[in-house]
Amino acid sequence: MQSRSRFRLRHVISIAFLAAATCFCATSQTQQKTAAPPDRPKIRAITAFINLDRAQYKEQVADALKMLKRAQTIFESRGYQVQTIRIATQPFPEYTKGLTTQQAVAFFKEYDALAVKEKFAASAKRKRTCLRKS
Repeated sequence: MQSRSRFRLRHVISIAFLAAATCFCATSQTQQKTAAPPDRPKIRAITAFINLDRAQYKEQVADALKMLKRAQTIFESRGYQVQTIRIATQPFPEYTKGLTTQQAVAFFKEYDALAVKEKFAASAKRKRTCLRKS
């Protein structure tokens, strides 16, 4: 009697295993059919906006780049192509105020060299002006 119950138990386990395997195969085939990602649009730029402080701009840029590179990695892991990472600042007269022309040019050369080294596009927001008819 004990051998008969073992036989039934093995039979039930075998049937359960076959049922699970069948479900797994069906799910796997369904996933393979839907796994092909559709054409995804290219991401032109991922942008971080910072209020640049000349005294600590390198730290600010480093923090922004950490976030931007993480975002780029996430998008690319999901099948998107990212063209550029970019850091935008307030209008440049706000952070060059009080500098001589030579100092401002030197600052921008240093900032541009950082952008080239770290492979990001640097830009400044434009001041909005309202033109009124008199």
